[in-house]
Parts: sequence; structure tokens; C-alpha cells
Amino acid sequence: MYLLDKQADEIWKYLASTDGYGKKDSYFKPGQAVDFFLINSFSIDGSVYLAGDSLVFKYTSGLRDDFKVDLPEKQPSFNKVFTSKNLEKVYLWDKNKGKVYVIGKTGQYQEQIVSEIFKKGKDLVVYKNDIYALEGKKIFLVK
Repeated sequence: MYLLDKQADEIWKYLASTDGYGKKDSYFKPGQAVDFFLINSFSIDGSVYLAGDSLVFKYTSGLRDDFKVDLPEKQPSFNKVFTSKNLEKVYLWDKNKGKVYVIGKTGQYQEQIVSEIFKKGKDLVVYKNDIYALEGKKIFLVK
């Protein structure tokens, strides 16, 4: 289990044990942590992706990857990053612009999906490359 601790600029990793979970350990290797002031979201697929404001970071085994995202839009503001080990892509949600940017796991831009529901939504998830947005008591499939 991983927990994002914005006050400590830390991701805590709890390993499963026979009695539940063990003690917390830092996910980051020494000198690798980032200021979490602007971080809103994280997602894990084996690597850890952190996003917030116009920032996206990728860490693997506690070390920061050389991961750069080159989007066609300037000044994005990411509310959420989403990926999983079952997905081949990373999804970056910019609620203000009503967009989801789709990038490869090495950072290459692939496409952007625009929908008014992304401006109104409270959350989103991706399942089998389909984006689902939660708005009120409804879940919308955006294709």
C-alpha cells in the first residue's frame, strides 16, 4: 500500500505481512523526493507517476526517471494522473480545460480528448482504455 503525504513531501510504502501491514518506509531513495506543494495526484503501475499544476514526474524503484511530457497545450493544470499495470497509456486530466491528455509511458504525447463532462466531473478512471467520469450520481463513458 502506498500513501501520499503532502505535508512531509513523501510517499510512504507499507509492505504486507502476515499480521497486516508492516512499518512505513519511504518510497524514495535518498535525495529523490520532490516538493509536493503542487502535487494533486499519483498513480502506480510499477512506477509511480505524480501530477499537479503543470508538473508530471515518474519514479521507478524510488529513483526519478528522465520523463518529459511535451504537450501541444501550454500551461496545463493537471488535477489527476491515472494509469495502471493493465494500461499502456497514462491519462492526465485538466479539469479547467475539460481535457484528458493521453501519453505513452515514456512520456510521448498521443492525443487529447475534450468533453464538457471533464469540466463538471468530480473524478475519473480509465478501464480498458475507456474513460469514465463521475458527475453527481452519474458515471459517464467518454469515447
